[in-house]
Amino acid sequence: MRKKVIAALLGAVMLLNVPLTAWASDIADPGGTGNDKEDAGEVNPGEEPPADPGVPEKDENSTGPLYWMAYESAFENDRYLEEERWDQNAKWMAAEGFVDAGYDMMSTDGWVEGAQTINENGYVTKYNSSWKKDWKGMAEQLKEKGMTLGIYYDPLWVTAAAYNSDATIAGTENIPVKSLVNEEFGHFSNFKEQNIVEAFAGEEWCKAGKPALYWLDTEKKGAEQYIKGYVKHFADAGASFLRVDFLGWYENGINGDGIQNGKPAYGTERYVTALRWMSEACEEYGLLLSLVMPNQYNHAENELKYGDMMRVNEDVANGGWDNGKKGPEMNWTNDHISGRRRGQWQADWAQWGNSFDAFTGWADVGGRGQMIL
Repeated sequence: MRKKVIAALLGAVMLLNVPLTAWASDIADPGGTGNDKEDAGEVNPGEEPPADPGVPEKDENSTGPLYWMAYESAFENDRYLEEERWDQNAKWMAAEGFVDAGYDMMSTDGWVEGAQTINENGYVTKYNSSWKKDWKGMAEQLKEKGMTLGIYYDPLWVTAAAYNSDATIAGTENIPVKSLVNEEFGHFSNFKEQNIVEAFAGEEWCKAGKPALYWLDTEKKGAEQYIKGYVKHFADAGASFLRVDFLGWYENGINGDGIQNGKPAYGTERYVTALRWMSEACEEYGLLLSLVMPNQYNHAENELKYGDMMRVNEDVANGGWDNGKKGPEMNWTNDHISGRRRGQWQADWAQWGNSFDAFTGWADVGGRGQMIL
């Protein structure tokens, strides 16, 4: 049975004041927009969150992951992490004693629109199409240094490359991957100039402003096989951890208003189906499932059923304790730990703005034998 976890973590690990480091927190914005849905929904300072619907028990004898996360460089530059920087950090983790101290994983983060290199089933084969190493190569690299690979990716995504190809869904009678996309609903993100893929630069679909990642519809034939096959794809490559982001957008749109890029979001019923499939596959293939940016309606009733770990407050961005001054990056304030939206709860993502409020607000569901926060 998949190992469950008990610890509540402020982040995975912050690696500070040395070259080539990155914030190692369980947060990200793979679209690179800087919009972490900070303004989602209406903030109601006087409103109380709903009561705990009941916390599913998890295995007692387990701990949460300690790991390096590729966030800072991508956030600062609003583009994918360079392969050389990843390689140097892998060496640094081992050389500086972090592996010996228990930090035994490195994970990719977002800005994944440039990951358009796919296999015959439409699954991305590497973090970015410019990289030489594929997922398996990254896992082998880390294994040599005493670490495992964590992968940031959402199995609900269909890349533009897959959508514009003859890729078929594994485990089906050649159902096209393209058929999973419902044009009546909104897609996830568009290409920007900095993530145009050189190999596809001549293609009409690979241009700034064009869809880079679509959402799939869980009611489409073959959706279950595609999602579970994606988890298996990552597990077969050697990953031990899957970090699934922007879940709230799939369920209820970017601003909590049911709209995603001008069209409807997919709703709670489809969202819960997706969570169940991901959970079942992670259970079968031995991956820790981290749920990122979920709405957590009814005090995370659905997330508690299906996830091992969930994010509970907004992006680190510039970090900081309680400094409302914006900058230096993307006009974010420097108040992630304590000051951001202090004492203000809202009904959907992110229910709490800062770390202290979040760990207090979710204290009843995190801890020994419960959910990692």
